[in-house]
Amino acid sequence: MRPGTVLLMCFLAIGPACVEHASDPLGPYDAAAEDALAMGTDSGGSQGADAGSAEPDAGSIASAQVRLAARSVQHCAVDPPATPGLARATPNAARTGILKVELLRERTDPSPVELTLPGTLVEVDLVAGGLVAEGAVPAGTYRWLRYWLAYGSVTVAATAHSGGQQIAGALEFDLALAAYQDGDGQTHAPGEMIVRFDSAYAQFSQTTVVPLDCPLSVAGGLVETGWGSHRISVPMPGGPLVVAAGDPPRELQALFPLAGAVTWRDLEVSGFRPEVLDLALPSTAGEIPARLPACDLLLSDRCAEGARPARLDPAWPMPDSATTVCTDGAVIADCPAAGQPGAGQDGTYAIHPTGYRVDGDVVEDSVTGLLWQRGTSPQALDWWQARDYCDDLVLGGRDDWSLPSRLELVSLLDVGRLGPSIDLEAFPDAPSDFFWTASPAMFSSLAFGVRFDEGFVYDHDPRESGRVRCVAQGRAGPTPRFSVAAETATDSATGLTWQRGTLPAQSWLDALASCEALELDGAGDWRMPTLKELLTIVDERALNPSIDVAAFPLTPAEWLWASSPGLCSTDYGWTVSFTDGYCTPAAATQLYLTRCVRGP
Repeated sequence: MRPGTVLLMCFLAIGPACVEHASDPLGPYDAAAEDALAMGTDSGGSQGADAGSAEPDAGSIASAQVRLAARSVQHCAVDPPATPGLARATPNAARTGILKVELLRERTDPSPVELTLPGTLVEVDLVAGGLVAEGAVPAGTYRWLRYWLAYGSVTVAATAHSGGQQIAGALEFDLALAAYQDGDGQTHAPGEMIVRFDSAYAQFSQTTVVPLDCPLSVAGGLVETGWGSHRISVPMPGGPLVVAAGDPPRELQALFPLAGAVTWRDLEVSGFRPEVLDLALPSTAGEIPARLPACDLLLSDRCAEGARPARLDPAWPMPDSATTVCTDGAVIADCPAAGQPGAGQDGTYAIHPTGYRVDGDVVEDSVTGLLWQRGTSPQALDWWQARDYCDDLVLGGRDDWSLPSRLELVSLLDVGRLGPSIDLEAFPDAPSDFFWTASPAMFSSLAFGVRFDEGFVYDHDPRESGRVRCVAQGRAGPTPRFSVAAETATDSATGLTWQRGTLPAQSWLDALASCEALELDGAGDWRMPTLKELLTIVDERALNPSIDVAAFPLTPAEWLWASSPGLCSTDYGWTVSFTDGYCTPAAATQLYLTRCVRGP
């Protein structure tokens, strides 16, 4: 069993982030009233909620009854883009076990309000739906929900192949997310997974242990696993839940989107059919779901009104860096002429030169059409605060600002400059700091960011601090994106034509020469891609390799060279990992693969 199967269960774990306020619309947020409440009095001087009390007495303070139910939905306001090369199916059964539900005033609330469960362990049938928890909630404003989960289970239609027979049935993945005891008194350890196939003619089950590695949600959900527990903290969609004295009972409904939740790669095996989950008995070999690409995009922001998930694909050509120098592996100097050692570096070509138009506090990129905040957040923020900062920003007469995606923020990078790696005329006083993006790392509880001291792209703990520069006027990329020929793939978004295969591992200078000399598909104007160009074909929805495998089949999950020299040292060139999308300079003598490009 592949470890990635865990993400199938993590999807259910984070799913309750989709919450509808089923009662009357919430009133406006009153900051003064909330401040008074936190100090122990309401606006009329009566006793408010005691923030230091872990078990508030509903009879002694103003409170209202809150009920939380859960059910699945097929689609929400925003459906995730299909990952190329992957088949998808919707589970016909899904359930999860909940141990505790808490309401939090802030994400780090030290004294959350715990709702009452009908039992020690509540099993929620996500297809039928039902009550999860209820209780008297002290008056106040609650911005987060936290779920303590025991397990997650999904069942999907599958076809088993055994002894030349094809048997239609159901395949269930039942994963323990925490240490718990089930209704039969049996104890389960975190990571214990039971895979079952069931039909009228054959049954099979297998128990294994897998690592728990659930992703951060684009909607802001945080997964915390450790000490035998599994906790999911999610922001309250649709704004804060305001509870006031005398309120009628409040009804909350947690929505779990399930459409297309199970994904797998169709294998070319005799008897296996496309778009059907096939496995071979007596083992569970075959098309076992390995992971949920973009599972965080299926969560709370998918159901929230006005949801704006991070854009994964470019809708524009990538602006070039203002690189004007090259390196021969020993000296930073002027760029060599064609045919000379080191020819073909980033500084040799001027493709889509960067151009900005400044209008007060807003900067327009003439290449991408994106609008940027000229300044930055006044202070460093964690990932959730960064999201909120951009969502609340009103600048230049517009309020549609958002935290940029990984690729959008990369478009601002200028790897021809150091400390900071950005155009200082357009963005004066820009700090050489780490900046957050809206893109979670699909394989962990981390979020991507960009360092503008040199240009590193990597993931980071969302609870740590980073700087923020907001973006507006983003748009979705074209569909379909790639036009594929036998040996090339043309990107309709960037206008670049890519080699579908790769050149053998070689040093950076040798790789530059190999691309310059390449004759492929009747063309001889091939070159090594710049760092920013190479980052455009990283697919954040995929892992090992992080690329569209339909357009670029058999791509190894390895480092690839880019033509941009690493200015921090005379013998470094930039590389991109197609294991996970990281980028960093590497010694030019290292041996890495290369994928050449031409155009536009």
